Amino acid sequence: LWDQEKLEEAIEKYQKALQLNPEFFYAYNGWGSVLLDQGKLEEAIANYRQALQINPDFAVAYNNLGYALQQQGKLQEAIEKYKRALEIDPNYTTAQNNLDEAQRLLAQRRDSRDPIIDDTQYVPSSDQEPLVDVLRSTAKILAQIPQGNSIATGWVIKREGDTAWLITNRHVLTGDKTSRLSDKIEVEFFSELPEHRRPRYPATIVKASEANSDLDLAVLKVTDIPEDIQPLDIQTGRVARLTDVVIVGHPYNVEGAWNVVSGEVTNYSPNNPMLTVDATLAQGNSGGPIVTSDGEQVIGLMAQIRDTTTVATNPDEPSPSLGPTVATGGVGLAYRIELVWNQLQEWGILQE
Repeated sequence: LWDQEKLEEAIEKYQKALQLNPEFFYAYNGWGSVLLDQGKLEEAIANYRQALQINPDFAVAYNNLGYALQQQGKLQEAIEKYKRALEIDPNYTTAQNNLDEAQRLLAQRRDSRDPIIDDTQYVPSSDQEPLVDVLRSTAKILAQIPQGNSIATGWVIKREGDTAWLITNRHVLTGDKTSRLSDKIEVEFFSELPEHRRPRYPATIVKASEANSDLDLAVLKVTDIPEDIQPLDIQTGRVARLTDVVIVGHPYNVEGAWNVVSGEVTNYSPNNPMLTVDATLAQGNSGGPIVTSDGEQVIGLMAQIRDTTTVATNPDEPSPSLGPTVATGGVGLAYRIELVWNQLQEWGILQE
């Protein structure tokens, strides 16, 4: 019901659950998240604290409490809650994303200077950084979701004047707990500015696949971006096994964005929409380009694999969504680029 934005009905069900089991801390947490959705911060905070009183090791409630405190401007308190969530669950991606964002906001608060609007002078030359064109055209996407922030990757597929279109995964814009698309999305582009001074650009969703579509894709539009950010070239057709590639992304478990890892294609089939890539990847790489090792052409778009996040390991915990998961491991799956391009043509974003 919450996912359908039937908030009052959702609250009724959480309250009923607590009548049946007053110690059911998941219901307090869920109720708190509905209240947070309604902008009732104090009431949401009270529910999260109640969940933590019942279960002091409930990482999700610490994250959600931190996010509610952040909405009140209490950044230092929020940071403490995110850190506590990560002490309990070091692989809790949303808490790490939220921690990074709260620390960025705190750095901005302490630095009276405005973010840099023209960052081109902070972009290294191709002599200094051979992959600079790929890095510059690969965006960091920040989507506000009910639990805080979803951070992942996208890249420029089209540009007209000062407007650019970016491709990414649909799940990047929803997080892993809801099918609702974010209504507040921003993007950053590569530069060597300090993170809290790097410019951000508001983005709007142009197209998105259905929640259970075979292709987990979305297209964003941004305007007023620097002229040097251009679409990446693509390479369609067969990809040979053992082709060397690089993957650009923003994995949550690596300090700093625009991380580049090398790997190789381990499998290709014209009957399979996915390329299998052997590389060290993590959540945050979703939506990133799979680029030939010379940095010249994109052959795939990073997707995801299924892992234990699709199975509820606690019998009292509701089962997670059965939609696409957002984490990858040592072997990643990427959509073959011609399938992505066919979808973009079908949506009218690109022409043959």
